[in-house]
Amino acid sequence: MVSFESEQILSLKDAVRHIPGRPHSSTIHRWANRGSRGKRLETIRVGGRRYISIEAIERFISAISERPCSVQQKDTSRTCAGKKAAAAFLDQHGI
Repeated sequence: MVSFESEQILSLKDAVRHIPGRPHSSTIHRWANRGSRGKRLETIRVGGRRYISIEAIERFISAISERPCSVQQKDTSRTCAGKKAAAAFLDQHGI
């Protein structure tokens, strides 16, 4: 969660300058509203405006940059568990 006390706060418009590749501001809004790869960009709302922190940007980029799971990985996330269960089902049925 974004914190006023311990993090450097920026407007979503200003956040573009702190993200590698300088994505369009609409991309930042989309990441905050819908997310990417199952992760949403943390924001706070003050007086109808949204703000973000540099630390939240770093957390978001780290989260979406993780390697996608494979059946061989020892990952317990819901996505990986579903893939492992599907692979086991297909193996069990000879598919």
